[in-house]
Amino acid sequence: MLRAEPIAALYEQRKVHHLGVFPELETQMCTYVGQVKPSPDRLDALVWGLTELSKSQGNVNWRIS
Repeated sequence: MLRAEPIAALYEQRKVHHLGVFPELETQMCTYVGQVKPSPDRLDALVWGLTELSKSQGNVNWRIS
């Protein structure tokens, strides 16, 4: 949950957008409350990936499409 907080903040700031349809990921993003071990695979991969991409010292200079 702590690892996902900065990523959640990027979504709140509208700095993350998805192109395409990802129903399984959307379900995990809307239903995960932090009590399931292990964490959902798609959501966990999203958090790790965006964490790595956001290591640009606060400057958003990347785009994935």
